[in-house]
Amino acid sequence: MVYKAIAATVLLVGLSGCEHTHSWPQRFSFLASPPSSAEQFDFNWQLSGAREVAPIQLFSTPDQIWLQFAPQQTLPAIFALDAGRHRVLHYQRSEPYVIVKGNWQQLLFKGAHREAQARYVSPEVSPQAHPAVSSFSDANGSVLTQELAVAQSTEPSAARQLYPDTDLDVLAEPAVASFDLSSMPFRAEPSDRTLRHTLKRWAQREGWEFQDQHWELEIDLPVVSAATFSGPFNQAVEQLMRSTALGSRPLQACFYSNKVMRVIALAQSCDPSDHRTVAAQG
Repeated sequence: MVYKAIAATVLLVGLSGCEHTHSWPQRFSFLASPPSSAEQFDFNWQLSGAREVAPIQLFSTPDQIWLQFAPQQTLPAIFALDAGRHRVLHYQRSEPYVIVKGNWQQLLFKGAHREAQARYVSPEVSPQAHPAVSSFSDANGSVLTQELAVAQSTEPSAARQLYPDTDLDVLAEPAVASFDLSSMPFRAEPSDRTLRHTLKRWAQREGWEFQDQHWELEIDLPVVSAATFSGPFNQAVEQLMRSTALGSRPLQACFYSNKVMRVIALAQSCDPSDHRTVAAQG
């Protein structure tokens, strides 16, 4: 079985080789590795808001912040939230990164009437002791670790609460919900070896049926780095599937009422009868 590299969020992705007679010629890296340096990079950042203007990776050193945006993404305006006020930040490029000087604790990204925010979360603060961590992780989006959470709220009212025009220091922190298994994020580990085994572990935790025969591809996609996803099981799986969208043949997950999940090519139908018809004609 041909092995190919995948990453979602901080999973490094590379797709190449062949499936039957169809090639996967496009190679891409969804997230670049941190630059080689003796410095200690800090990934304890949390992102929320509109995905269109948010970076896909964020880490820092004591004197600067490294941001990576998606390929062809228009760079937003970048602000520091300093004492509740917005301060425009200048940046420099060091491909594939954008580097901002300073030891800022909160950043704001604005563009095309959309906003996203990044705030530093101290590693000594637990989710129960820091309401922002719990509230952001409950939103609809991805969570990147080490402790880097990417969340997305689709409600306009929620966006206004996160990014009001007034000073941010007047915001009241939301209450923290009790922590249980259902609120734990879904984590992909290199020890899983393949994406299929990651999904089997997730499905077992949530009471879903996903066995080897439900992975309806003739390739396995190795997990080469850790990444974490928040939200319900279905959303976490869908976010993981979306990480293959940059490839020439993206994948999709199919969910059925009897709690069975299948993984197929995006071009195929989740209707099993349609899938058999396509297979018979292939």
